[in-house]
Amino acid sequence: MRRGWRRDQLRKGSPPTPSRRSRSEEATFHQAMPRRTERLTRPWVVGARTCVAAGPLTLAREAGRKGKKFAAAKRKSAPGRRAMRAKRKGNAMAMARDDEPHLALALVLYDQPQVARQFAIGATKMGLKNAKTDRFQSIPFDPAGRNPGVMAQHIGIVACSSEGAALCYRTLCLEAATLLGRYGHPEVSMHTPSLAQYVQCLDRADWRGVGALMLASADKLAKIGADFLICPDNTIHQALPHIEARLPRPWLHIAEAVADAAVARGFRRLGLTGTRWLVDSAVYPERLRARGLEWVLPSPDERKEINRIIMNELVCGVVNPGAVTYIERVIARLQAQRCDAVVLGCTELPLIINDANSVLPTLDSTRLLARAAVDRAARGAGAAA
Repeated sequence: MRRGWRRDQLRKGSPPTPSRRSRSEEATFHQAMPRRTERLTRPWVVGARTCVAAGPLTLAREAGRKGKKFAAAKRKSAPGRRAMRAKRKGNAMAMARDDEPHLALALVLYDQPQVARQFAIGATKMGLKNAKTDRFQSIPFDPAGRNPGVMAQHIGIVACSSEGAALCYRTLCLEAATLLGRYGHPEVSMHTPSLAQYVQCLDRADWRGVGALMLASADKLAKIGADFLICPDNTIHQALPHIEARLPRPWLHIAEAVADAAVARGFRRLGLTGTRWLVDSAVYPERLRARGLEWVLPSPDERKEINRIIMNELVCGVVNPGAVTYIERVIARLQAQRCDAVVLGCTELPLIINDANSVLPTLDSTRLLARAAVDRAARGAGAAA
């Protein structure tokens, strides 16, 4: 029997065969190995050897830990040709299977510590290479043990105003730790043209122009690896129907996230606040109606003043106590119209209104979108489009 393993055998899906093994051991090994069409989801134990299958980064770390452990536990063998041969074997074993390129197969040799150590080095190198090749650039879940081996998706933010986008980004990074472990968050990229370009299109009701700006950002984010897209701006979602068929990646709709949260919390009648372009549009009514929810709009004069507060103050980073008082009164009037919650349908409104100063429970569109994005990203590369 030839010594070592052949890489072409791995590429064809055949399990590698060590140069020295009894027939009974070999039969047991092949029976324990999964078929080519089976997905590697759990360890297989074969005598004194263990096959570990997982995502490349998780695999490399696991192999590294075990290799060091067994290398330290026993006296190391003489280096020389045996060590070099073991390293080549480790590299070969770490190669990904053709039908599932993001999975790597590891073989940790318990009874040969030098081989285990050299394999750990090879598995780490090849595991990292496979991770880059298959575009798994996001961090794995909490290395302490929560959801090991699952990779978080790359979130692309199609931004409009700096204040709303910053709040969304901050929420993504801070709240992801509950799922991904301390300091953990998905990979996040953001693109935004000048806000002046958006406002010029909004003032002349050029929704196709707004859509063109959104699509340009979406294309740039897709090119740098975003797996799906979000937009922390309620108003410009009105242009989404003009570009939906041309989007390069799936789009997580802000109104869908808010409507789902309203249903989950048992609300039935919602007050809707936001810019004049938003409250006069079908962005929210379509989603609320589909879930059997009712909505109430502020009066025309209230819409005009709220729009002024948003565009002249909040978007520019200005917080005026008088503006806070005014919006609190608007929400109180919505409560008088039997609303049981209020939608903060502008991504800047949460900067001055929250459950602490609102007489109604608030549905914070910015943070709800960010949390929905984290949840989707946390489901990993297998998330539905």
